Amino acid sequence: MKTLPFLLCLLAVGCVDNAILELEVDLPPNTTEETLYGFLQARSSVMSDFEEDWATQGLLDGFELGTEATTQAISVLADPSDYPGDALFRLTFCGTPRCDGIGDDVRSQVRLVVERPFYSKARTRARWTVPTLPATTVETPERIERCQVMGCREGVTSSYCREGDGTHFCE
Repeated sequence: MKTLPFLLCLLAVGCVDNAILELEVDLPPNTTEETLYGFLQARSSVMSDFEEDWATQGLLDGFELGTEATTQAISVLADPSDYPGDALFRLTFCGTPRCDGIGDDVRSQVRLVVERPFYSKARTRARWTVPTLPATTVETPERIERCQVMGCREGVTSSYCREGDGTHFCE
């Protein structure tokens, strides 16, 4: 698998006192005859939900899918107003890098909710695996629970929340 870094500062206004979520996205191989891109968008649940229209302006180009699976490393920065919310992601499979071509508005899509991944001046991590290209949009998002969001603790653990009170180690 090939890993390429990329940065989204979509949630942050000033990117000063921010939190960082490092999301690794395992993209499926392109099993079609056409060129396809995985166009990733991110929002905070504080400012949006999946039902609202997500504008495509100001975003980075999508990742071109190859004949083999690839992994993309994405850093999402958030400012304090986003901390109480979840991180929402939409990955749309399009024929153009920004999903703005003819027919791209009806392409298949998968969604992800990362539960409360942002903590003041903390770096957290999560991994999202999309094993195959979906035939249609999957409207029910996958979910990464907050106790599965890695961060603020060294070593291997089955949970990133404290046993006693259930708070995340970054809190």
